[in-house]
Amino acid sequence: MNRNKQTFFQELGWSFLVLLFTLILVACNSKEPMQKKPENIQRTETITFPDQSVDGDILNPTQQLDEPKTNIPIPSITPPSISYPTPAPLPMSVISSCPVSLPNLSESPDPTYISVENGYGNPEQTMFIGLWKDGVVYFCPNCAGDLSSNSRLGMKFWFYRTVPGEVIFEGRKVDEAGPEALLDSFGETADGYGDTGFHSAGLVFPGQGCWEITARIGEDQITFVTLVIWVPFDPLWPGWFPVSGLVFDGPDLSGYPTTFGLFFNSEEDGKVIVQTSQTKWEDTDLSSVKELVKVGENAGTCIIEEGNGLTSGALIWSSEDLNYRIQFENLELTCHDLLQMADS
Repeated sequence: MNRNKQTFFQELGWSFLVLLFTLILVACNSKEPMQKKPENIQRTETITFPDQSVDGDILNPTQQLDEPKTNIPIPSITPPSISYPTPAPLPMSVISSCPVSLPNLSESPDPTYISVENGYGNPEQTMFIGLWKDGVVYFCPNCAGDLSSNSRLGMKFWFYRTVPGEVIFEGRKVDEAGPEALLDSFGETADGYGDTGFHSAGLVFPGQGCWEITARIGEDQITFVTLVIWVPFDPLWPGWFPVSGLVFDGPDLSGYPTTFGLFFNSEEDGKVIVQTSQTKWEDTDLSSVKELVKVGENAGTCIIEEGNGLTSGALIWSSEDLNYRIQFENLELTCHDLLQMADS
């Protein structure tokens, strides 16, 4: 009996030891190892700047991030500017011989979109187009319109129709032989405009020249001629005039391609001509000079002439590589007025 009790307790002890050992193994495997939070660890990554000089300081190409410094010039990353080839000047023979269409409306289909002063319609009065002044669509580096990488020129026209259907604009050059070009099309699917009425037309011309354009809607069509021309600089266009009633009366192409002008007329026969040129103006008789002035930071000359009850004058100055002249006739203007126009 005593022998059996001894054997029992021996087996019970071994079982307890095995169970205890198993529990210790499970506990060790399930417990995540303790991690000590790092303290005062220095970062060794580096930031590399391109080799360039800013304000005379050479940038350090291996500046340590863990050693912040002040007054370190940071290079500005500027994407390269896109420079498209600009069209060559249009021959004056093309400009002078282009039979541009002029407004022909006695009544507007909708004065909100097509005015009598600039509107052109087909004989059936079902299709109308808003013409650019004097039938000339001119482009320049920062003017309205778009110049693409392949020298295509895009400009908006105001179009109005009283018949529904798909509209197709095609054009052909009058000044040289060539196939018709698709300039724009719309109306086949919903695009936010109605089936009739106003629709903006974005005509994209393959190049400069004298263009005959035809828009078709089924059996209806309208044909007009316009001159498309590239100006190699940005003409000055005043944002303010000292007298009311002056309206834009068309471009002055007499000095193209080195000079480009803008005509503004009033009902009282007053005139303002704003000219921008790549060439210097001819010398002016200094005996008639009223004022030597400053146009911004540039020296200028203001001339006022009076005679026979009429007043005329001019403001002349140069800035960088362009020369400017604002002339007026039959208006009561002063040098101060001209300077405000130049600064506007």
